[in-house]
Amino acid sequence: SQKFLEFIKEYGKESGLFKDIEINSFGDNPASPFELKIVSEDKSLNICNVGYGVSQSLPILLELFAREKNTWYAIQQPEVHLHPRAQAALGDVFFNLALQEKKRFFIETHSDFIVDRFRLNVNKNKDSEVESQVIFFEQKDGVNTAHPIEILPNGKYQDGMPESFYSFFVKEDLSILGLQ
Repeated sequence: SQKFLEFIKEYGKESGLFKDIEINSFGDNPASPFELKIVSEDKSLNICNVGYGVSQSLPILLELFAREKNTWYAIQQPEVHLHPRAQAALGDVFFNLALQEKKRFFIETHSDFIVDRFRLNVNKNKDSEVESQVIFFEQKDGVNTAHPIEILPNGKYQDGMPESFYSFFVKEDLSILGLQ
């Protein structure tokens, strides 16, 4: 549908993955074979000739768009093969669908870019009814523990997070700055 194409094109622009999509049908029937071309700058390339990030994210976006409101999704590592800007754009997509269509997500990710963009959107829409949390899994002394960490209406994490949640990043930053 035209609405889906607009949704995909908007994601392509926001993510920096592409500027446009061309669909060349090889018949008049909706079930006819087709070729999908990705337009980037001044080139139009078959989807087979662009990075995996584009071809891996399009099926996810199709599912997100095609299903009705109030649908639950379980998505595993949607950030695979995507650069940080495209990962952040997925955070926008997830938030906007949660806000506008009441879609719900259980996303297994290692991407701070997705989570941080989602949190930024929560902050920008403080009055929204989008509830969210991160479940941080920690292994300590051979025992795995799941820590639910609420994302507050201001986009910040709740107090009382496990120390190990961000300690690695803090230590790395302090080392880079020569403070540790």
